[in-house]
Amino acid sequence: MKLPSFEGYINGLVSTVFGIPSFCVPSWFILMLFSVELVHYGAFRFLKSNSKILIGAVVFYMVGYWLNLKLDIFNPLKGRVVGWNYLFLHEAITMYAFYLLGIYLRRKKFLIGKVSLKILAPGMIITFLIVFFTYKLNAGPFNFSAYDAVVIIFASHGNFFWFPVSAVAGSFLILFLGKITSSQKTIAWMGQNTLILMCLNGIFYHYINGRVAKWVLETLSGSGLTVFWVGCLMTVASLGLCIPLIYVFNKFVPQLVGKPKLSGPWFGNFI
Repeated sequence: MKLPSFEGYINGLVSTVFGIPSFCVPSWFILMLFSVELVHYGAFRFLKSNSKILIGAVVFYMVGYWLNLKLDIFNPLKGRVVGWNYLFLHEAITMYAFYLLGIYLRRKKFLIGKVSLKILAPGMIITFLIVFFTYKLNAGPFNFSAYDAVVIIFASHGNFFWFPVSAVAGSFLILFLGKITSSQKTIAWMGQNTLILMCLNGIFYHYINGRVAKWVLETLSGSGLTVFWVGCLMTVASLGLCIPLIYVFNKFVPQLVGKPKLSGPWFGNFI
């Protein structure tokens, strides 16, 4: 898709209508969540008990994994884009398994309330080590052959066993880290405005990140440590540019950034 061009904008609009946000690729995750909620609306009425929730998680994972591995529904390398994918519903089946695990943990009040650092710190270390020592064990098969790695947007999961092991361990790592930093008001505020940050990241994804990556590879060593520090600097810089816009959007158009019940100077409340 070539931009700016009339053809590029038309193709981008068509792709976006079919659930592939061409003008802000990072926002695919929001569409995926929407599709997961659709699956949840239809399925959860049959999964009321905790045991059924866990069984459902296993079943949805197995069905979703097999469906995407065998049919390879959304794969630009094979010309399967518009017409094959709609709102990532095919991958939402797989992702619903993790959604159900979250519901189960919520019911069990996992990390809800006050939790001792003596539990959180070891939990974070253990889950980090699990991720560190298992993610390289996932050697495929990967649907999206351009990368020998998990790429959720293309439903490319890799190994049937190692993918959920690393994914669940990584999720627990984030939960432990989130609980440790929950008292930090700045981090909590950024979490509450994730929707805005995710969409604004599209500007960096499309126009800046690629140029910076090219400069790093051509000018610096390109080592893992170099990439790490450049990534940290890019993160700080992008947040520094995006955070002021969060205040602007919340003040003038809160209805368009996930707060439809609020009124603003330009629009009244939508709900």
